[in-house]
Amino acid sequence: MITTVEKPQVFDIGGIYKLELVKLVSGYCGEYTVVKTGATYSFDGAGMTRRKILQKFWDRAKKIDPSISNKGVR
Repeated sequence: MITTVEKPQVFDIGGIYKLELVKLVSGYCGEYTVVKTGATYSFDGAGMTRRKILQKFWDRAKKIDPSISNKGVR
């Protein structure tokens, strides 16, 4: 079995979350940090595209702070 290790992609989600994604054979996984508290959690996004994961985090962040926007983020 060949395993490819890549550097995690880091995303700032409206200053609410810091998201680190790694793509594996089964999909994306990683961890996110709640910026305000510094608490870090892991997640498994198997079967989800990077775009779907980012959209989910933006939707969660907008519920916390409706004034933020992800316009221009791709």
